[in-house]
Amino acid sequence: MTKSILIIDNETGIREALHEILELGGYEVRSAINGLAGIKEALLKMPDLVLCDIEMPELNGWQTIKKFREIPESINIPFIFLTALPLAANFQQGMDSGADGFLTKPFKVKELLAVITRLLSKRKRGKQNTKKVIKKNVSLKIEKKIVSKDFNESLERAKLIQKSTLPDELKINQSLDDYFIHHLPKQTVSGDFFWVKNINDMKLIALADCTGHGVPAALLSMACLNMLNMAFKMYDFRSPAEALRKVNELIIEFLGSNKHHNYGDGMDISLCAIDCKNSQVIFAGAKRPVYLITDKWSPVHGSQNRIKHKSNSFGQKLIDIKGSPYSLGTLDFRIEDNVFNYNPGDKIYLFSDGYIDQFGGERFKKLSSGNLKTLLLSIQNLSIQEQGEKVIAYFEAWKKDHEQTDDVTILGISL
Repeated sequence: MTKSILIIDNETGIREALHEILELGGYEVRSAINGLAGIKEALLKMPDLVLCDIEMPELNGWQTIKKFREIPESINIPFIFLTALPLAANFQQGMDSGADGFLTKPFKVKELLAVITRLLSKRKRGKQNTKKVIKKNVSLKIEKKIVSKDFNESLERAKLIQKSTLPDELKINQSLDDYFIHHLPKQTVSGDFFWVKNINDMKLIALADCTGHGVPAALLSMACLNMLNMAFKMYDFRSPAEALRKVNELIIEFLGSNKHHNYGDGMDISLCAIDCKNSQVIFAGAKRPVYLITDKWSPVHGSQNRIKHKSNSFGQKLIDIKGSPYSLGTLDFRIEDNVFNYNPGDKIYLFSDGYIDQFGGERFKKLSSGNLKTLLLSIQNLSIQEQGEKVIAYFEAWKKDHEQTDDVTILGISL
């Protein structure tokens, strides 16, 4: 394709001579008598290169190149100044203005054509490189979209796999008559899990929170869930504390195998065994509590200094039974059972710390256990399912548009 050159010079003789030389050189040539006319000519059709005099009426060379560089399409067009003045007097100013070259009048034809050829060739390579960069960027964007799509699809698949390891509604209904459960992962997959199992006349319920959130926490949660199942399948436990000691051993063995380094990985858990025959709950917790709401509080066995009370105006008490201060996965792990009686209609609540640690509210603070206790005591006139709706609505109202802080799981059971 023939290259186009625009000549801007107010001297007719020089302009016509350049026109003839360049046409003989195989270029398409257009010309203008001053900078203003040159700008108008360029706007009609952008040239591939500009030859421009410096000393001209209306717009001089400096003003002309400034205007050219303000036009997006002409930013990278090679611009050569023609000057009758000594080169040193104009060189720095020309370079600062964005010029690509200088020719001093009178110039040699060979020199003129050599400079033009060099600059047009350089521009061609620049265009090719730009095309390569654009092509590469487009390829990277397409690749990124493909990778992102594959990753999201993998996460969704992982979500389905993780969900299949949790008890479904049918299995929960076989163990619990009246309950609510809300499971809200921070990301697609979760470090929280819940678990139910019937053993003889015992109903076992657990709610666990593994370190972190997202994919690493989800992998750890599935491993810990498997160890919880393994402990009850291989050993005849009737004590939650005894079972969690065995689970702790399995977790330590798992995290220590294959030279895996334990970076504080572990699991916090509330585990309750509901003895329906004797109307008792046996509870063991690793850094997680259980809340009991009852009209009558009658502890049978446990650590009394880890129990707190809060009452509502109807005389109902919320008993906060603390768990052990140790997470599972700890070498020096100590835990004990807390046994208490219950009456029909009493409620127990298990939850991960993601609920009370959520930031929000008017002052952007944590929701806190105090607010959760007040909420639970205020909705005891509702059915357990209605309570579940209130609990999650309160959480969403507190969070508002803020990012969810952690995985959230909360379970309420009417005994």
